[in-house]
Amino acid sequence: MTTPISKSMSPQEFLQSLRGKVEGLREPFTWAHITRLCLALAKRDSSYRQEPLLPVLGSELERRVLTKVGAEPIESGFNITQIAEIGSGLREYERDGGAPEQMQDRFLRWIASGEASPVDWTLPLVRDLFAENRLGVGHFDGTQAWPSKTIAPARTSTEPERHWQEELDALVGLEEVKSEVRRLHKYLMVERWHQQDGTPTQRIALHQIFHGNPGTGKTSVARILARIYREFGFLSKGELVETDRAGLVGSVIGATEAKTEEIIRKSRGSVLFIDEAYSLATDSQQDFGQRAIDTLVKAMEDMRGNLVVIVAGYRKEMERFLGANPGLASRFNRNLDFPDYSNEELVEIFRRFAAERRFVMEDEAATRVISALVERRQRLEERFGNARDVRTLWEISLMRQAERIYDQWKARGFSEQTLAKLTKEERLRASQEEINRLQGDDIPDRF
Repeated sequence: MTTPISKSMSPQEFLQSLRGKVEGLREPFTWAHITRLCLALAKRDSSYRQEPLLPVLGSELERRVLTKVGAEPIESGFNITQIAEIGSGLREYERDGGAPEQMQDRFLRWIASGEASPVDWTLPLVRDLFAENRLGVGHFDGTQAWPSKTIAPARTSTEPERHWQEELDALVGLEEVKSEVRRLHKYLMVERWHQQDGTPTQRIALHQIFHGNPGTGKTSVARILARIYREFGFLSKGELVETDRAGLVGSVIGATEAKTEEIIRKSRGSVLFIDEAYSLATDSQQDFGQRAIDTLVKAMEDMRGNLVVIVAGYRKEMERFLGANPGLASRFNRNLDFPDYSNEELVEIFRRFAAERRFVMEDEAATRVISALVERRQRLEERFGNARDVRTLWEISLMRQAERIYDQWKARGFSEQTLAKLTKEERLRASQEEINRLQGDDIPDRF
């Protein structure tokens, strides 16, 4: 029975899943080169020609490794030229290495022979590739049959993913934030050109602090940044992992470290976004938030080059957070300010919610949207939720509009059964107005 490989495994756990099956001496090559060679030889030899997954895995692993090496030559310790030289030498060494079964066994013995070290930087790439294709130890020691094809990741939507620049342009307001993101993009582009030309490069710190009130676009921008880092190979996965105090802090001794380490493992190769991070720093000596901060600081150092941390919250409270650990503030040297939306920008956000549903807003409805949001901002002051409150108003308005349309139909004697059978044009005649039109009365004065 094969040992399952999980993408959340740490390098030590990944090695442990392999250890016990085989033992042997460690050879002086990086993980991915050995793996790539094994897959290439397995493809070449006749007894493995019925395993089409092998060449696919080999090509994908090579792509991931070269992307990572090209982006981070300092952290990896190898440049692309050295990669080619090592690969060539290794293939020459293994040219007469015997049957593919022996090559598989040699790889398994090598990968299981020692703990992860700084030169084992490709181990997460190998581990993730195995996990994505549901491979384990049994596929290399002969106790488990190889799958016939790769397993495609589950898709949550049939819609094509929009490019990050389109998403950035679509954000309402935030002109200074957009300028800073575009500035970072230009820097990464030029750095990649330097790397391709062999010019020495220097990585800038990517950890950031987002200052701003709730609902001002911080999470949306963090997601865009994650995609930029993935595009330029600065992060291997480029996903956004969101968490807060509840996701990091436990209620008993030891639980906080375990929860924080688990979140960090999930964030390897991605952006870890911690909302309301200031809540981790309190004045209580009995609070476990400090342990989460200390664990995070260590991870930011240990995983430098394959983890970006973005913390978000109110400016004053975030200053207290940065003072919670001597090494914390020095790791965040980039700040972005997210201002509250103006009244005009709030109405524009509301209009976009309506446009997504192809709703038409009457002028009176737009006027009442402004009035309701201004009243709420004045009443809640610092607790005003900006775009979050706009969404709340939109959902309330939808409910009120649906109630109005329904009551009009019922007043005209139409039953639900009858309406269900009507075409769009028949329903329009029945209600004597468009079902997707927002009137002034649909917008509450206060919410």
